[in-house]
Amino acid sequence: VVENMWGNQLIDWIALPSSGLSGGLLMMWKKGLWVVKSNFSGHGFIGVCVEFNSAGEWCLVGDFNAVSNREERTGRSENWGYIDMVDFNAFVNEMNLIDPPLHGNKFTYFCSDGIAASRLDRFLVSDGIMNLWQVKGQRVGKRDISDHCPIWLECSNLNWGPKPFRFNNCWLEHDGFKSFIVEEWKKIQITGRKAYVIKEKLKIIRESLKKWNKEVFGWLDLNIENIVADMNELDRGIEEGCNLNVVVKKKEANALFWQQLMMKESLLKQKSRLRWIKEGDSNTKFFHSCLQDRRRKNQILSLQVEGRCVEQVGEVKMEVRRFFEE
Repeated sequence: VVENMWGNQLIDWIALPSSGLSGGLLMMWKKGLWVVKSNFSGHGFIGVCVEFNSAGEWCLVGDFNAVSNREERTGRSENWGYIDMVDFNAFVNEMNLIDPPLHGNKFTYFCSDGIAASRLDRFLVSDGIMNLWQVKGQRVGKRDISDHCPIWLECSNLNWGPKPFRFNNCWLEHDGFKSFIVEEWKKIQITGRKAYVIKEKLKIIRESLKKWNKEVFGWLDLNIENIVADMNELDRGIEEGCNLNVVVKKKEANALFWQQLMMKESLLKQKSRLRWIKEGDSNTKFFHSCLQDRRRKNQILSLQVEGRCVEQVGEVKMEVRRFFEE
């Protein structure tokens, strides 16, 4: 049955049996996508712990039995489930998760009374998963006998064109940034008119900076976690007996921790495009929330044109161009 639902035999899955007509859960994924280390389940949830080529990333999916805003529920009183909504949003921000753009139906759950409907089911992923899997959104399908709609996480490697280059202010705080620029600039050998030489050098430096940024700042969260682990280890060393070497290392680790944290905050602030908040304000969760909203609003993944859905890159670009030309 599961293979028929998937369409072929290239599938692995786990399931939680139903209790009567409700409570059953099924989780399916493409065979060979990752190595399953373990799985777990409980009342109303199932999950798998997998080994994948990413560190510290999250992909959560299911019926969270809560909405993120009032527009995700209809047919109920305005304050119904308000506390659950606040707690759910706090959880999403605390875990730095992203709710990818939604396509298809607006609601995922329809009450049997025919009046109430809510968006209870969704995918929540980390920023690393968004980039690694090239997530473009989540699609809600049509339901049959179930009161919940099926939901898919849509990933695509379609080329929408080059991404604009952006200078991150936190680069200036890194000790090796200026020396890296000087060394890379000296390496580049181009001849021709001065304007042409500068233009070509800047193009090459731009690509070098992208690579450098990925190597240095791509593991920022993991670096912070490792520093915290080192600080805790040093704390235990101080408890066992005050050692001057341990005290010095603790001060160095503490300074490095705050440096990394400020870099992360600066990066999130710049990505969120908030200019009315001062650099240094400890609002990383707020910046992350604003970044989520900005990403959802800026993405154009499909268009409705004369009753049909246009999703292919070339067709979307053509329709956008045609719209503005007319």
